[in-house]
Amino acid sequence: GKRIIVAQDRGGFIVNLLLIPFLTHAIRLYESGFATRDDIDEGMRLGCGHPMGPLQLLDYIGLDTAMFVCESLYEEYANSDFDMRQRLTLSITYAIPGKRGFGEMLEGWQINSIVTLDSPQYWPVIDTGTNVSGSGEGHDRWDFFGDPNDFRSGPTSIPYFAGGSASMPSACIADAASVGATATLNSFGCYAKGRSVMIPPPLGTFGTMGRNIFPDSGFRNWDFSVAKNWKLGERVSAQFRAEFFNILNHPNFANPYGGQNGFGDNDPSAAGPPFGCGCATPDVAAANPVIGSGGSRATQFGLKFIF
Repeated sequence: GKRIIVAQDRGGFIVNLLLIPFLTHAIRLYESGFATRDDIDEGMRLGCGHPMGPLQLLDYIGLDTAMFVCESLYEEYANSDFDMRQRLTLSITYAIPGKRGFGEMLEGWQINSIVTLDSPQYWPVIDTGTNVSGSGEGHDRWDFFGDPNDFRSGPTSIPYFAGGSASMPSACIADAASVGATATLNSFGCYAKGRSVMIPPPLGTFGTMGRNIFPDSGFRNWDFSVAKNWKLGERVSAQFRAEFFNILNHPNFANPYGGQNGFGDNDPSAAGPPFGCGCATPDVAAANPVIGSGGSRATQFGLKFIF
């Protein structure tokens, strides 16, 4: 007699994701003195056709169970895939004052500049291969100890240390022992950078790290162009343009996964490179090389006639 519904893997799935906020809001109404317990339950039974009110339902579910679900939903409240906290775009167009001269070479000049500075976007860790949890879903997480900024992505991978290797950081061994994960550490190794480590959780459990906790390296770009205009008569003019994209040739690196130029290097079961690596420029990661933003310096020249 059971019926199946399908949802993506997310804290609370469908039922609890909708139900728990409703139940907790009912608690807040009662707590604030807005209405009595019986009136809140009666209002939802009569007004919405519910078989029982939210506070009565909480008694059936159990407050401890509801609290556990609340904590799980809270842990999933994290940076979004497109969470860019600060963005500065500065655009300047300046027509240089000129004066008449031979061939109009001292007039008709214009410069254009666009500067873009973006703070980091965030990326998640999704273990698709070890199945430490035993769920078979291919969507496990690991345990993280330290400062997420230590795992900021860039042109190189997060250092990996195989289980049982002589170079294994002592922090990996100590943190694994503290949570009973020595067996999985020996099987799947750990990642360590700076003063932070990431280890697989104990067998049969999900890791404690949240969603999208690691930042990428942000985005910085300066485009610049120079234009020269000529009047070739009453109805005809010409314009020559020299355009420089990323004029400083500043390297930008793609988000390993969750941002707008996701690259898919966020799986720790890869056991080493390229985990945590933005191993391409954003334009290449987005399958739009040169034409897209974020590539190396590109220069183009153009001449157009207007009539």
